[in-house]
Amino acid sequence: MQTSFARLLLVLLAPGLLSGLAGCSSSSAAGRGSSSTAAVASTSGGADAGARRSASSAAATADGEPKPAAVGDDKQSAAADKPAAETPVSPEAKKEFDKLQPPTIVATAAPKDGNTITVNAMIGQINGRAIYASTVLEPLEGQLRAWAGTLPQREFRGAAAKLVGERLYQIVFDTLFLGEAERHLSEEERFGLKVNLRMNREELVRRYGAGSEPRADEEMKKKTSKGLEETLNNIRQSMLIRKYQDDVILPKITVSRRDVERFYFDAANYDKYNPKPGRKIRQMRTDGEVAAGEIDKQLAAGKSFAEVAATRFNQFNRDSGGLMVLKDAKDKEIEFIEGEKVFGPAPLNDALLKLAAGQHSPRIAVTTSGKDTYYWLFVEALSEGKRVPLREAQLQIEQQIRGVQYVMLEQRYRKKLFEDAGYSVDLSASNPLAEMNRALVEIALNIYGGAK
Repeated sequence: MQTSFARLLLVLLAPGLLSGLAGCSSSSAAGRGSSSTAAVASTSGGADAGARRSASSAAATADGEPKPAAVGDDKQSAAADKPAAETPVSPEAKKEFDKLQPPTIVATAAPKDGNTITVNAMIGQINGRAIYASTVLEPLEGQLRAWAGTLPQREFRGAAAKLVGERLYQIVFDTLFLGEAERHLSEEERFGLKVNLRMNREELVRRYGAGSEPRADEEMKKKTSKGLEETLNNIRQSMLIRKYQDDVILPKITVSRRDVERFYFDAANYDKYNPKPGRKIRQMRTDGEVAAGEIDKQLAAGKSFAEVAATRFNQFNRDSGGLMVLKDAKDKEIEFIEGEKVFGPAPLNDALLKLAAGQHSPRIAVTTSGKDTYYWLFVEALSEGKRVPLREAQLQIEQQIRGVQYVMLEQRYRKKLFEDAGYSVDLSASNPLAEMNRALVEIALNIYGGAK
């Protein structure tokens, strides 16, 4: 690959690293018996890096491009259910790797010991297909350069190891997944895939090139940053992944009526569907007899509660007219306060429950350690809790449970896919992926370095 990045791979590496590179390049299937549940890629919140994310990222095209149709609903071949000792690499995956040129071989300047070191940019293989350092590092160049200018070498190494590990993991997973997905296609589905891609090609050429493929390719690169072939490749991958998910993963997801009911009545979820009434409350407080008398006088004269609460006689949230605002666990303000026990002192809660919207309480005296403090409460508005019955919430709950099950099944599938291909996702252990990751980090460190 003749890029500016490839030219950066003129690096000086220790002899020990060269032997490690040679070892990892020739042992792609080593370590079959070792497995680990440690995940390389982060799978947070709901957002977990899964096969769905791979499908969406692979198929991302410019707005307005035609969406691919389904491959077909034919049954998968019987061989699809048999675990493979070595997952075949799909022709599409091979095509992607074949785009790369042979590894760049360069001779560096002689190091201090006088030896000249030759560096091979190929850092490993996936089922016999080469992976080059530029394939992994080039998309990460901007971030690595930014870190190199600010992080000490030790911190740079740790950050780079995580970033590069996630990228390497995704490359390997995508290659294995696409190979597995294509292996499950029947002959009829393969034919349907070709027809669909031909239709997409004709539509893209018509839309962007007025019938000319070279013109369409040029226009698409200008408008979408992706050429015609890359766009069609993304569409193909999207169809393959979606078809495989529909045939293999989704049929294993089951949600029963009992599952839905258990979710609905669970203490963590019940209040979401059965919210309690809330009150928008204003409060005044003072511990002086004179101030208390003045507040009573102004309320009796017909002044609004908020207006009186903004005077110097009130000691509670004077700037907001005595408005009470709580915050939830995410620090979001809550104006309508739920529940019957809003205050610590019982007399205040008892007085609050007697108020309708637009009413305020008389003066309430609360004695603490022999000292009286005076309160006035005002309910500005009420929010009725809108209850969502189980019948109406059932579909939403079922979809939520299905989403959770999908993430769990997808994680198990990822682990099995790597193990069947002879890889381990544990980059801290001794296995081909770990060796490739360590080699890539050393290359990144030599190219970009870190702040001294």
